[in-house]
Amino acid sequence: MDNAPESVPHLSWLINQGLAVALLLLFLWASWRAIAWIGTSFLIPLRDGVLKHLNDVGQSLASLAGCLRDLGAETKEINERTKRIEADLESSRAQCLAQASQSHFRGAESSVENAKSHS
Repeated sequence: MDNAPESVPHLSWLINQGLAVALLLLFLWASWRAIAWIGTSFLIPLRDGVLKHLNDVGQSLASLAGCLRDLGAETKEINERTKRIEADLESSRAQCLAQASQSHFRGAESSVENAKSHS
């Protein structure tokens, strides 16, 4: 019976430590379940939303790039048309000036001839 008092404190120490280990395991299990719940309830939908948003942004950028490409081609075509119109306008202006100077020159010649005939 002398061994009985020694075994009781040793047994109570093992029980206290076993209870601490059991509580630690219970805390770890509860933490694991809480983290899993947070992951499935918040993080996975958040990740899916971010990926969908990035996909939508990628599609928008691709569409915008296509529009800009088309706009660049149209701008180039408009610039070429403008240059052709300016060239046509310049040649028309030169023709008008040539005709005006010829008619002015003819008018001056007829004035000179009229002046000579009256003199």
